Amino acid sequence: MDDKGMQTASELVAAYTEYAEKFKDSPEAPDYLYKAADILLNINKSREALDLYNRIIYQYPNYKKVPECLFLVAYIYENYEQNFGKAKEVYEMFIAKYPNHDFADDAAISIQNMGKSPEELIRMFEEKNRVQQDSLAS
Repeated sequence: MDDKGMQTASELVAAYTEYAEKFKDSPEAPDYLYKAADILLNINKSREALDLYNRIIYQYPNYKKVPECLFLVAYIYENYEQNFGKAKEVYEMFIAKYPNHDFADDAAISIQNMGKSPEELIRMFEEKNRVQQDSLAS
């Protein structure tokens, strides 16, 4: 992203968060915080995005996207912060709170594969496919 794009993104984040500050009780406030967090994550400001996702979770516990926020908190800890202990803890919390959510399987897979290099994952999937092929052949 060029400087102009970064400036625009930063201005949009500021506008969204400013609105949410001024009008905390409006139905749009958590939506705007969610949009701001999404932008921050996409411009590699994961720490700020993490703060906003947590803010949504605690300030707007009935917001429809709280499950996604919780999942994204774990995702950020895993993929941006490399804090696998905290990521595992939050993924497990997600699975416990939202066992039927679409992302529950993703959370379980993330826990299972956490910290593994791409090469280790490839070897693991190749081995799994080989075992499946062998069992189909017999």
